[in-house]
Amino acid sequence: MPITGTEVLDLDSCEAFLPKAIAVRDSVVFVQCQGSKDVVISVDLRDNTRKVLLRKGNGPGEVLQMSAFSPSGDGKITAVESNKRYVIEISSNGDSVQRFFPAPKEYGPYISAVGGDRCVIFTGCVDGGMYLYYNTADSSVRFFGEYPVREEYRKLDNHIKSRICLSGRLAISPDHRRLVYVNYNGGLIDISAIRNDSIVNVCSLDFHYADVVIEGEVVSIRRTNKNGFYDVSAGNDRFCAIYSGKSIEKHRAGVDDCDYLMVFDWNGNPVACYESDKPLTKIYYQEDENVVYVVSIADDGAKLYKFQLL
Repeated sequence: MPITGTEVLDLDSCEAFLPKAIAVRDSVVFVQCQGSKDVVISVDLRDNTRKVLLRKGNGPGEVLQMSAFSPSGDGKITAVESNKRYVIEISSNGDSVQRFFPAPKEYGPYISAVGGDRCVIFTGCVDGGMYLYYNTADSSVRFFGEYPVREEYRKLDNHIKSRICLSGRLAISPDHRRLVYVNYNGGLIDISAIRNDSIVNVCSLDFHYADVVIEGEVVSIRRTNKNGFYDVSAGNDRFCAIYSGKSIEKHRAGVDDCDYLMVFDWNGNPVACYESDKPLTKIYYQEDENVVYVVSIADDGAKLYKFQLL
């Protein structure tokens, strides 16, 4: 189905340059930026009030390199500082960074993380399994999940498999009972349930795998590779993902522009597929209103749109 959005915010005008992730809480938009020293900002849509929550730097309360942040069900936003490997929690009202605490340093680098009920779940270069479950109450670490790779790669060790699946994003349902992973070098979706401090696979949707070349421990993506899901956002009943289906060889810089917004339930059944009239790069699903906020970057700059789903 075709879908058209309504513009709600000019991101360039509020200096939210090169947005890497977004979240929306009530009327407050959180943006992770790559194009300035302001790493995370918030903007109140009611009056366009802008606040800086995290700056780039090596001092107290600053970050050098941050993995994409994700909202959790308790209203906080969870992010990971990739160099020093600590977890950052941003308050739900957008006023402050609530706390910093160490992530397990012997693993990683971590590419994506979500905050759950007394836990943080990571994915990235993790040898023990696809997901690292970090219990924040007792600092214990457990591993779950098999990396979704082609049949001929399944006998490889997890060190290599993690690099094949390195480019991914996590989202967690607001009730902390479901977890979804998508991969943007391949058309992969992995759905899991979170039960009693464990991650249990529900199903995997393998639309297409990443087309890779493996030389020793180096994994390279071919220019002809068809890219997959670039972002995902979750509700309690369903989740939304944006899909590219483009290759660097044919589309060059436009490979990150997704034309399709797909909706699934937590059993992996497709609910809807929308074709956007604007290129989509980042999304946030607000289930109570059944709307999706999307970032679109075009010749006139980066803008935030609101899509009403059917």
